[in-house]
Amino acid sequence: MRGRKTLALVVGATQTLLAITSLVLACVLYLDFFNSQSLLSQTQESLNLYVFGLLTLSFLSVSSGLFLIVEWVESR
Repeated sequence: MRGRKTLALVVGATQTLLAITSLVLACVLYLDFFNSQSLLSQTQESLNLYVFGLLTLSFLSVSSGLFLIVEWVESR
């Protein structure tokens, strides 16, 4: 049982960290930092779709990871 609690913490923290990283990537694409939109040579409509997808999946992943961390905290 102790291993399961530790695994929940590790997976939750990793999932939250990756989701925050993808949120930053979505912001970089949307705000065109580092001239990223022209480097990808995509149309504005497709970039908006990519940013929307990244934001949606990132928010779901952050919430899921935080739920795992809260479960670990409550089980202590």
